[in-house]
Amino acid sequence: MQEQLELAGVIRFVSTEEDFELVRRLIERHSGHNVSDGMRFFPEDPAIARYAAMVTAADLFDLGIPESERFAKVQKELTVAFGRPCNLFRVKISEDRGYLTALLLSACEEVLIKYGLTPLAIFPNGELFEGEVLPKQDLIVEIATEWQKRIDRVFAGNIEQLVQPTTSGIKVDAKAIQQDLEETLIQVQALLEKKKAGYKVDKVAQDINKHGGKAGEEAIQLAAQLDLTPVSNADEFAISEGIKAVYASYGQAGLKPKDIWDKIARFLELSDTQRQSLEPFDALYGRCLFTAKAVKNGIEQILTMLRDSFEMRRESKADNSEVSQEMILAVSRMLNLPNANNWQGTQELENYIDANPRQRCSLGTTSEKIEELISNKMPPETKVQSFSNRLPGG
Repeated sequence: MQEQLELAGVIRFVSTEEDFELVRRLIERHSGHNVSDGMRFFPEDPAIARYAAMVTAADLFDLGIPESERFAKVQKELTVAFGRPCNLFRVKISEDRGYLTALLLSACEEVLIKYGLTPLAIFPNGELFEGEVLPKQDLIVEIATEWQKRIDRVFAGNIEQLVQPTTSGIKVDAKAIQQDLEETLIQVQALLEKKKAGYKVDKVAQDINKHGGKAGEEAIQLAAQLDLTPVSNADEFAISEGIKAVYASYGQAGLKPKDIWDKIARFLELSDTQRQSLEPFDALYGRCLFTAKAVKNGIEQILTMLRDSFEMRRESKADNSEVSQEMILAVSRMLNLPNANNWQGTQELENYIDANPRQRCSLGTTSEKIEELISNKMPPETKVQSFSNRLPGG
């Protein structure tokens, strides 16, 4: 046995006498010879029957018999192994479209796992799952939605192309967030460094005068008294651009300007008075210039706010995602899901009980000779009858 275990490459899992005894018992049960020695009279760990069923199921899986018969045998063994009802469900693909097909199977797998099924094997044209029951609801739309997400992540293009600087701040496409949130943050940080390198005193002073003038001298003085003074160097300018990017991203998450600035104020730990002093300034262009100095941890704090806004956008997209009718039709055409047709055992038995006796067994004239079944030792008036089938499918 040790030599065979070495050849199989599993000897490292079998080290003690107890391990070898367990292997011996599993081999006996797998071979179908059951217990071959006096050990049958000793109590045995109930788990051995489950272990043996697992081994037998694995061996039956690639047995060269028709699929329906093979799967029935595997289901029987797995029912013993798991200690619960087990069914195998085969998902098939009717059309091979290369990588798109792989993405579709991946989406289908994620949805079915969510409903309690476990993937067992992948075939060239589909996948096999195990579970107690198949969900009764229509899963096509849910699978199509998940498939669309995967396609977007894979074919969305370079993240650099999805994160672009504009006059109204750095704009981040939702596809970049879905594809790779951390890489998106890195791209935003790189653009902020470029903003810092391109800092021009005259241009920034012009913007401060423009947007500060709109708010009024009184608003500027009040902000200054509360330590909210405009940017004065390249580092602060990069931070102000970061705040502008945060504002734009929260806006794409569906927040209103007031709610956005309330959120930013909480991140920056601004007092209520400081928050109110920002109201006269333009929400997009003005306030970021006067709050840059309040950012205590520099770019790191900007990235924290951006991450929060990105996660909000990701959740919002998940909640409001709508898949096109074309995608739903494509999934319906390409994916063959098994039917949730579970045997109703109780109903079958009730039908048998309620049925006319002549419908549930072969009463009346029999086609087989029964004289050989009659014995002289039988009590008088004993009748003998031959039945062809007592239960449907029995």
